[in-house]
Amino acid sequence: MRKKRYIYGIILGLTLVTITGCSSRKDGTGMASPEGKQEFTGDEKQEEKAAVMDEFNKLIQDENLSLKEIAVFMKENITTRMCRKS
Repeated sequence: MRKKRYIYGIILGLTLVTITGCSSRKDGTGMASPEGKQEFTGDEKQEEKAAVMDEFNKLIQDENLSLKEIAVFMKENITTRMCRKS
């Protein structure tokens, strides 16, 4: 039961971080877009998402992992890599 709760917590956290990171902000306080922004085709974007998810799966395999480390990973990788406009 405890594992189930832990997994649900990770999924919920991942979903919330992704939603809040990808949402457009109307007040102009959104993240600044990088100048060297690169546009991806559909295949490249799918490969990029798969790479991020593979890294995430490897990260959560560690038994001594803290939620803070997961949050840092999600902030650095998922919001910046997966939320690029195509």
